[in-house]
Amino acid sequence: MSRFVASCLALCTGMTLAWGARAGGIIPPTVTSPFGDPVCLDPIDVTNTLANPSGYYAISDQCESLCKKAASDCKQYVRLAFACTSALLGDDVSYQKKDCEREFADDNSGKKECKAGIDNDSGVDRQALRNNRDGALATCEEWGAICRNSCNQP
Repeated sequence: MSRFVASCLALCTGMTLAWGARAGGIIPPTVTSPFGDPVCLDPIDVTNTLANPSGYYAISDQCESLCKKAASDCKQYVRLAFACTSALLGDDVSYQKKDCEREFADDNSGKKECKAGIDNDSGVDRQALRNNRDGALATCEEWGAICRNSCNQP
């Protein structure tokens, strides 16, 4: 099949589907986020990448300052991961609520119930994210303390 014929076929099919959707013949697709893979790290993932702090900088004459910097950087990356994931959760809620509007276009009570369920689930997800952030920040502090304690150790 020539490219021209294939292009025309694709265009005609797309136009037919779009016209059918407007005419009520075809249900529009589910509204979801366009991002298939996670675009953000979970805060816990940041701390999972840390090396073993025991003796990591021990042979350096700047061991203590390097340990402090690494712990500080860790906390910064945890906060950035939290901010990114939090924004992504907000975007996902927005897409899901748009889907409620699509799915319950003619049913206001169904639409409200759908959105309330999304808000509830989002609250649970956001609390889990905050817990992960707090745990990861504590892990950064602990990593820094262990690292500093290993400085000047034989």
